[in-house]
Amino acid sequence: MRVLQLSDTHLGAKLRVEGAPKGWSRHEDHLAALDAALALVDQVDLVVHAGDLFDSASPPAEVVEQAVDRLTAVAARVPVLIIPGNHERNGLTGLLPCDASGLTVADGARRLSVAGLTVGLVPFERDAGRWAHASRVAVGAGVDLLVHHQGVDGARVPGYTFRSTRHSDVIATPHIPEGVRWMASGHIHLHQCVPGPGWSAVYAGSTERSAFVEGPQAKGAVLWDFEEDVRWRFVPLGARPMRELHALSDLRGVEMGELVLVRESAWVQAALDAGAWVVRGRRLKPRGPGRR
Repeated sequence: MRVLQLSDTHLGAKLRVEGAPKGWSRHEDHLAALDAALALVDQVDLVVHAGDLFDSASPPAEVVEQAVDRLTAVAARVPVLIIPGNHERNGLTGLLPCDASGLTVADGARRLSVAGLTVGLVPFERDAGRWAHASRVAVGAGVDLLVHHQGVDGARVPGYTFRSTRHSDVIATPHIPEGVRWMASGHIHLHQCVPGPGWSAVYAGSTERSAFVEGPQAKGAVLWDFEEDVRWRFVPLGARPMRELHALSDLRGVEMGELVLVRESAWVQAALDAGAWVVRGRRLKPRGPGRR
């Protein structure tokens, strides 16, 4: 049994950009990233999307239509399971066709069997205690894979590690029921595997960069192979280059169409002349003692 895991596609994302072609929007990058991930479908028997399909709870009708076209086309070939993330606070059943053949949209905790694989589905919860209750419903007597959209204790992003003692929605070992060995996780945009006692949370990360801090990060999806020994591997896919401009010398080697964050108005034209697409940002304030 082979599974394609993706998450945090953030369709409909917006960003004010100078230098891009007329009519271009950041959504086009996110849609292209979704297409690149779904192109792997010929290699798998099941697709799971671990939340934040859309960038907002009320995406434009055109964005929803594009998502539906792609998901139903894939679901006609292999089953597709999808849960809402924190960006989809109203759920997904009002946006996606729940009666489409092969497409399962779970706005609540569910446990189901797909081609011999037992899968638990747990949408985002704003409280770890509620997540623990929902996960017990989804896991039951045990699952081969638990799909969720939640921060796990020990997950990291540049300069920060998530801890359940700091955030009410971050889950840790006490919240994870028995019968869970592998988790296909969404919510954290940096691909990583977070190991715990008896369990592992595998984050595919976002399929496209959505913040400049993600500039150095590879983006893609995860392929699982459920045989006697469960194996998974990260598959990097293309993403829009992004960088922050701290000095004009940073423009050396800039790629045509690269998104560049410019905090000095005097540098905007130089960045445009170099072929960059410019995002204006606020000037950085000096860091005081102890600030991070």
